[in-house]
Amino acid sequence: MNPARPQTPPLLFLFVKYSFRDKIHRVEWLHALPFLLFIAVFPGYYWAAPASFDLRYGFIVFDGEVSELLAVYGRYFAITAGTYTVLSFLLIRRKKKLIEDCFSNQSRMVYRWLELWLPAALIFFLITWVVVELTISAGRIDYSLTFGIISLFMTCYIFFVGFMGVRFARLFQQPIPQPFVNSPPGAAANEAAIHSIAETIIDVLDNSTLCLNPDLTLNDLAKATGYPAPQISRALNRVIGKNFYTIVNEYRTRLFIERINQPGYAHLSLMGLAYECGFGAKSTFYDFFKNYTGKSPAEFKKMKKKESG
Repeated sequence: MNPARPQTPPLLFLFVKYSFRDKIHRVEWLHALPFLLFIAVFPGYYWAAPASFDLRYGFIVFDGEVSELLAVYGRYFAITAGTYTVLSFLLIRRKKKLIEDCFSNQSRMVYRWLELWLPAALIFFLITWVVVELTISAGRIDYSLTFGIISLFMTCYIFFVGFMGVRFARLFQQPIPQPFVNSPPGAAANEAAIHSIAETIIDVLDNSTLCLNPDLTLNDLAKATGYPAPQISRALNRVIGKNFYTIVNEYRTRLFIERINQPGYAHLSLMGLAYECGFGAKSTFYDFFKNYTGKSPAEFKKMKKKESG
């Protein structure tokens, strides 16, 4: 047993939850209960009966029957870990709109990564729990085989996480920008002011290099325009009809199209040029470009060459 393991699922949930807030409430300390229960239960049992169990094949094996207290705690941890993992996944799905409104690139990919990883973690956890239960409680699997079975599934799990990690590698090289906090209801500017803000946004994006920053956030745009982030988001959605993610990547895509056949950028690969235009992830660039133009970057470049003769 690992004393840090009971606290991992609650910490994951708190990470997701407080990515969208700027202050952690005291009540969140209650999430430390799984860890505190482990500290209270397991060491006490070990000190009381150190000879009653042994480490064998990577598992704690009891010479006699497993203590009812430890068995109950094991099931409690299983339910707690599964619940926190599911809650984290559901919270990310619920916050998708806010993520698109706040981030242009890297942070959005962090949550996309978590959205893919959490179900894999839950599946691996369930498989491990079932195998251990069949070994310890039901006696259906021999101890010598249990570790091998779990290792097989762990290999598949690590391969999946490693593959996705390589795919999303660039996002871990970038600092995670901070999201804004929504303003209270009733603080919206009047229609004339919102249109004025929208004009300022377009002017700033047209006449600055903000979009070249792959880590650009709504807060950065707010600082450049001089307006609060909630008003920027409101103007984008109500007047321009696009969220932050869409409008920023449209500017980057148009810049890519403008530069694609210019001699000064001929030495760059398609992704090299995409990075120069502010994109920070290959998947973001390819997906957005295809949706915006209806063609892949390579197809678009080929078409432009034919048009220019």
